[in-house]
Amino acid sequence: MAEVILFPIGKQILGKLSDFAVQEIGLLWTLKKELKKLEGTMSTIQAVLLDAEKKQKHNEQIKLWLSNLSEAMYDADDLLDDFATHEALTQQQQQQQNDMSCSCSTVVSYLASLSKRLLYGLKMAHDIKDIREKLDDISANRTQFNLEQVPPAGDDDGDERETISSPPSCVVGREADKERLISVLLNDDDDTHVLPIVGIGGMGKTTLAQLLFEDDRIKQNFEVRQWVYVSERFIVKNVVKKILESVSSETIQGEDLQLNFLKDRLRQHIEGRRSLFILDDVWEEDSQKWGLLKKCLLVGVSKGNKVVLTTRLETVARTASTTEPYRLGGISVDEAWDLMVHMVFNGQQPTSQSVVEIGKGIAKKCRGVPLAVNTIGNLLRRKHPETEWSFFLDNELSSIPEGENYVLSTLRLSYNYLPPHLKNCFAYCSLYPKGCEIDIPALVMMWIAQGFVGSVNKAVLSAEDMALQYFEKLWWGSFFQEVERDELGKITTCKMHDLMHDLAGLVAEDRIMKIDDLNGMVPAITTRTRHVSVTSCNEKDGFQMQEEARQLRTLLLTRSKSNLLMKGQHEAIVHNLRRLRVLGPSPREPQSEPVSRGGLRNAMMVLKAAITFMEASINVIELSDSIGELKHLRYLDISKNRVVEIPDSLTTLINLQLLNLTGCNKLKRLPRDMEKLVNLRHLYLDGCVELSYMPKGIGKLTSLQTLTLFMVADPSKVDHDVAALLEELTVLNHLGGKLTIKGLEHLDYKSAADGWYLKEKKRLRSLKLIWRDPNQDGAVAVAWMERLRPHSNLRKLEIIGYRGMSFPSWASDISDKHYYYL
Repeated sequence: MAEVILFPIGKQILGKLSDFAVQEIGLLWTLKKELKKLEGTMSTIQAVLLDAEKKQKHNEQIKLWLSNLSEAMYDADDLLDDFATHEALTQQQQQQQNDMSCSCSTVVSYLASLSKRLLYGLKMAHDIKDIREKLDDISANRTQFNLEQVPPAGDDDGDERETISSPPSCVVGREADKERLISVLLNDDDDTHVLPIVGIGGMGKTTLAQLLFEDDRIKQNFEVRQWVYVSERFIVKNVVKKILESVSSETIQGEDLQLNFLKDRLRQHIEGRRSLFILDDVWEEDSQKWGLLKKCLLVGVSKGNKVVLTTRLETVARTASTTEPYRLGGISVDEAWDLMVHMVFNGQQPTSQSVVEIGKGIAKKCRGVPLAVNTIGNLLRRKHPETEWSFFLDNELSSIPEGENYVLSTLRLSYNYLPPHLKNCFAYCSLYPKGCEIDIPALVMMWIAQGFVGSVNKAVLSAEDMALQYFEKLWWGSFFQEVERDELGKITTCKMHDLMHDLAGLVAEDRIMKIDDLNGMVPAITTRTRHVSVTSCNEKDGFQMQEEARQLRTLLLTRSKSNLLMKGQHEAIVHNLRRLRVLGPSPREPQSEPVSRGGLRNAMMVLKAAITFMEASINVIELSDSIGELKHLRYLDISKNRVVEIPDSLTTLINLQLLNLTGCNKLKRLPRDMEKLVNLRHLYLDGCVELSYMPKGIGKLTSLQTLTLFMVADPSKVDHDVAALLEELTVLNHLGGKLTIKGLEHLDYKSAADGWYLKEKKRLRSLKLIWRDPNQDGAVAVAWMERLRPHSNLRKLEIIGYRGMSFPSWASDISDKHYYYL
């Protein structure tokens, strides 16, 4: 049974109950009374949850108690969310009625609404009583476990950072291994063509291969160098296709291409050019497949071509090559200690001899596995060397049983020290395929949607900033790696080591499931399952809804040319999965790409990544009006789809925080009454090329932090009663990231209201201004450009199609601080 972490959800439930008390929104005395009783029950349970979660590792009865409690707490959270959503929608309707002139019809409407609210209040009081009594029954059993009240450590709510520093990185003890392998690769007389590197997980095989790949001598001797991440799915045609696409900087279209065609195309690019191919994380033992791959890469092409592969399996190494594999051993105790010193003491040896002795004892327990050293080292940074290291060595490291899972058990020690909210965030990442790039902005928004991110002082820190701090702490704890940034320094993507992914799956168990290779059968989703990612499904049946799936809070679905979301399946999702918080495309399986690249190749790789992401999105042509029934939904990603319009019923999703419509190039309009989405914080519209206007009232979405596109309407084609004016941007001062304003040629002198439209947007980093009419009035363009002065924090400014005869007065103020693209 998976570890049960309930403290964060308990905190969330108490927060909602506290909000109800402050707002006094319960109309009936009975309802208020039940809410108060529920708050008392939850406070009693919450007080002992941390102790119960700690003790469940050694007590199966406590784990079973927590498992039973989790079902009731999730039900309570859903019920309170229903209540809060109903009250918010009711208040919106009342506000609309108040804005209308008084008449007999509005009075009758008000009385009818009041009657419905009273009936709803009675039903809600009954439902809350039922769930409270269920919680009371479960809570009563806690006394047999002698649980203690443990104060929470807190979520570091006020720890605000302006910049993010990379965690320390250091490679120790692999120089000799690198030199031996380079001598083999550069020896022209050596008939070694396939060189396997074998070692257990976490030993540093990939790191060693990267050191080879980046060595200057390798670059000088191999004109072509290609890196392919293979993992558990070894399909020869796909491996050759990945290499061909990278070498040729082309996207190879077609699913039915023959291997001979790909082989011939690849030879055209590598013949006469000495080539090195590194295949990372290989598991395939089929000798026929290896024979085919070697024919494609080594036979009939340049002499001296080499293939380096990394694998955990000796059988793979012997199947792939007749050469004796290079068995990568562990680093020495002294090298492990040097790595720990680098991580814990910034490379300065501690002066205390007792600390050195204890530290080397800990390093010895890591068995020479660099990933274990790295992870334990990050954990030791939070412990006092003089007072806590000895206990850690004698009581925690020494309790790990011997066996083949020793390394994973060692890594789990670091997980055990995480606070509850970070444990949930880490386990959630098991939804991603091994080796794939994780979109960090999307990940942190999913964490927020699931309630994993604690309450914050919004005047100091946004939920997004706090979620990013959660990510940083996991990153610094070595739970993530290969973190990338964009040109403006913003963290964008990362990866997880395979062993860390294994650990995430281990602690998540059946609460979080990744489904692939269904062959028409869905794995056993249980009533405990809350989050599902479908990375591959049967073409005929798609992803079939099960009774147990009704509890799901996350559903990420695949879409490819052979695995489409079945017609009408979004209807099944709406009607059966009413508790969803997150709905979107499942992450793609990892794509191959060289470790280093630049120039044209970089541009082509970006283009190919965009195409493959397009294929990964949910295939939706038309959204049903019933989408508005997913009242709990916070995160909706239907990017790269063929939707023409979004139904107006979507605006009843009052909890919605993120709406991603990126690449919906057929989308013509957004829903009316967008101002009802009062909690919407991120609206992605990149690539919505058919969008002709923004809906009126969008300026009332004062929680918006991301708006990637504002389309100025053509007044000759769009009625001013439905289209927003540019001045609605003025009040959206929380906008950050990037913003593109199109259709500026439609503005005239009359519409140029006084004031600055963008000057107060301190978080905006990239701005693109686009005029599309070569016959525009240059004087009008100059007048409007003056009004579009950005804040001095802007980092990048693009101006396209501007026909003004002069730059605005503010141009000289920012020219030394920004990137200009004209």
